Amino acid sequence: MALRLLKKDPCKAQYPDDTALIQGIMKNESKALNCLYMQSFGKIRQFITQNNGSEQDAEDVFQDAVLAVWNNIKNGKYEKQSNVKLSTYVFQISKYRWFEQLKSAKNKYNTRLSPDYDVVDEQDLEKVSEEAERLNYLTSLFGKLGDKCQTILKMYYHEKMKMEEIANKLDYTAKTAKNEKYRCMQRLKALHRA
Repeated sequence: MALRLLKKDPCKAQYPDDTALIQGIMKNESKALNCLYMQSFGKIRQFITQNNGSEQDAEDVFQDAVLAVWNNIKNGKYEKQSNVKLSTYVFQISKYRWFEQLKSAKNKYNTRLSPDYDVVDEQDLEKVSEEAERLNYLTSLFGKLGDKCQTILKMYYHEKMKMEEIANKLDYTAKTAKNEKYRCMQRLKALHRA
């Protein structure tokens, strides 16, 4: 039986998760930005080169996206979301910047995108931005709820569990679970009104 040695990922050792990576970026650690590069650039290069871009285009767009992410993190405009990786956020910014470049070059060149991707217009970008702001707002309200409420609402809305399942998991009666969910929603609505 051969023994394989696995090479340790230096990024994972120093930045085991996005929270640590974000803190490194906030401290202007060049290693953090290098790790962000290693996590994100391959996908972005592939996307851009498959959609009429060059390696240089990918580097330029990626550099702009990282600068935007860095600014958003430093200025407090970026809120970490538990279900969205930082590399996904960088990819989305890069993708939309590339679409903007293609759109501005539309009069100069006849470009054809891979059918896997749709061109995004200004209204779509505004909708995405508004949706991201709304999601950040709701996430911040959700974070102000207690652990019990967060657990119940996640089970019901995110995991799509039935009230009976939630009751069993939390050792409640079905009626108690339903009442707790109602109270939690009322607290969430009160936070929204405040």
